[in-house]
Amino acid sequence: AYTITLCLPYCRKADGTMPASVPSIVALSAETLKSFVEENDQNLKYLGLVGFGSLMTSHPKVLSAPGYRPLILACLSDEDVTIRTRALDLLIGLATRKNVMDLVTQLLHHVDMASGAYKIDLVEKIVEICSSEKYSLVTDFAWYIDVLVILARTKGIDGHGKNSRNLGPLVSNQIIDVTLRVLPVRSYAVRRMIGLMLDGGMYKDKGIFSGTF
Repeated sequence: AYTITLCLPYCRKADGTMPASVPSIVALSAETLKSFVEENDQNLKYLGLVGFGSLMTSHPKVLSAPGYRPLILACLSDEDVTIRTRALDLLIGLATRKNVMDLVTQLLHHVDMASGAYKIDLVEKIVEICSSEKYSLVTDFAWYIDVLVILARTKGIDGHGKNSRNLGPLVSNQIIDVTLRVLPVRSYAVRRMIGLMLDGGMYKDKGIFSGTF
């Protein structure tokens, strides 16, 4: 199945279309890889996740079909960091306009439980998903401002801990970008920012907005 996923990007015909047999091949490959990820054997699970990553090269939304999200999200809690990292890379393929809010809510729970570099990766992935293709997945920008405020208050992303990087500029730039782009949410964003700036100790300890405002 993994070998097939590597070949799929090269199946496109001269006119840009895919052969009629490709959808059934993709479905079969996805089901086979899904069975790998469901295995207790860590090597098979890892191979399945790698295969999904390869399959997404030619079919980016293959994981948006029902049944894949719980499986991939469960891998985010795996004890093996390589499994967690591979699953993290697949999250962008799970997101749709209909499920992005629920998906991000679940990822925020993982952020609360994570630490170190993995926590940083989770926060970056949330921002990547929501900001992809000029925020095409976000239907409620007030909600996204709330998410960014939660991330701004998150401990361990200020670059002070072990294996930590300062995500202050990433979060603050997102808030500024959304506020400038989306006029209807601007007054709400300003109110939330005032609350953040008045939040005791945040400005000093995290520096989220230091040098930005």
